[in-house]
Amino acid sequence: MSDENRRIYEDFTGRVNRFMRVVAEAEQLPTFEFLTRVGQAIADLYSGAMGLPDVEPETDTNAPEPESAGSIYGILRDKLGSADDYWKVFDSTEKEEPAHASLADDISDIHHDLSKGLRLAEHGASPSEIIWLWRDLFQSHWGDHAVGAIDAIYWRLRPRWLQT
Repeated sequence: MSDENRRIYEDFTGRVNRFMRVVAEAEQLPTFEFLTRVGQAIADLYSGAMGLPDVEPETDTNAPEPESAGSIYGILRDKLGSADDYWKVFDSTEKEEPAHASLADDISDIHHDLSKGLRLAEHGASPSEIIWLWRDLFQSHWGDHAVGAIDAIYWRLRPRWLQT
């Protein structure tokens, strides 16, 4: 692995760990503060994921699946209450009707997908394998959740920002 890819891996792992800490602290934070912090963390993840290189994994590690996203989803759904639900157009390049979406689902799915890479690291996977996984899951799944969450968080926080 090149020095540049190792730097990217270390940088993105730091972003992942910051996001994980915010989610772990959700129950202790006031809702406005949680939304602010998780919005920042998701935007940071999205920015970093856009720069993940297309690498070939140097290992093929078997690691157990992380815990189900369901327990985190329940905690987040309780935390967010009425701020959880929002409307989303899934492919903004196509004309389609908005569909119901959930911030708790978005955040818990991002958490679950990123946990897979952390679990691989715990079981000795190479940084290239973890980068490959995180990039693949970003492009196929959690990137869409990140975009939806950032948009919904913006609209949840905006009224309070305009009051000040």
